[in-house]
Amino acid sequence: MQSLYRSLPALMLAGFCLFSHALLAQSKKTWTDAEVMKIHTEAYLMDLHNDIPLKTVNGGNFMARGGGEHTDIFRMKEGGHAIEDDPRLLRRFYELGTHYMTPTWSNTNEWADSSGDINNPKIKHHGSLTDLGKQIVLEVNRLGMIVDISHVADSTFYDAVKTSKAPLIASHSSCRALCDTPRNMTDDMIKALAKTNGVMGINFSCDFLNQKSRDASPMNLPEVVAERDRIMASKDQPAAIKEVQSLMAKYRANTPRATLQDVVHHIDHVVKLVGVDQVAIGSDFDGVGCTPEGLDNVSKFPRLTRPLLEKGYSPQMIAKIYHGNLIRVMQDVEKTAASMK
Repeated sequence: MQSLYRSLPALMLAGFCLFSHALLAQSKKTWTDAEVMKIHTEAYLMDLHNDIPLKTVNGGNFMARGGGEHTDIFRMKEGGHAIEDDPRLLRRFYELGTHYMTPTWSNTNEWADSSGDINNPKIKHHGSLTDLGKQIVLEVNRLGMIVDISHVADSTFYDAVKTSKAPLIASHSSCRALCDTPRNMTDDMIKALAKTNGVMGINFSCDFLNQKSRDASPMNLPEVVAERDRIMASKDQPAAIKEVQSLMAKYRANTPRATLQDVVHHIDHVVKLVGVDQVAIGSDFDGVGCTPEGLDNVSKFPRLTRPLLEKGYSPQMIAKIYHGNLIRVMQDVEKTAASMK
């Protein structure tokens, strides 16, 4: 028996070595295009956040080629303000098919602080979720909706974690350790999200993926922000959006873009920090002005599968990232709702 106990560390080390060699062998494997496409198709991809519905509301047709800048049906082969501080409207939105909600968008509302204006001294902030905010989070749980903490201030995030009885998602946020912006999540936030058994969808905006892109962003220039605000206030929304896009493209022309590899780095950062069960895709296509080189629109998703395979991710791990983790959260949220009724 003593000899067996002495052998256990060696056996464990041998097992670890075999596992490491298997991963190394897989990462060194040469994947054919056919193999990559087969794995990509079988790991069908569910994007946690795409803004094409906003363009549809404004007259766009994603059923037509070029219906969105990044999204249309061919290339595929909102916020807490909407409830106007009334939980009854929350129930109505759920009946209409809304199944997740972020407490804020880029501006603070009456019950939750936003990361978008958290550094603006002119904005009155709560410092936490208000009592109404906590009531709304619990009502979201009871209905079987998902609380999405992308866009909220850090203090709002931690209050949501403490209040919610169900897993949370960050539908389109990346890692602050790799790109320092309030919209991204710190490592501590990622760990706190993981403790709820939630997931975060990696955002494809250049400004959230790459620090050089973030530092060179036209949104750092007061004159650009002022011009954007003037356009948005002076024109109807569809025309304003097009003009703002042209404005941003003008300033983006000579600024560095993020790359496909940046997306892989953010995914890998989360996996190394908390495991593969806590990461997903939340591209924010048609909601961002700059996408990574190599991931220009929804038709390019297969290009993400190859570097993940080459880095040693198994098809099963990729399936979790692409859809499995989100489905698990949805199931857990429904179980929580059932237990609260």
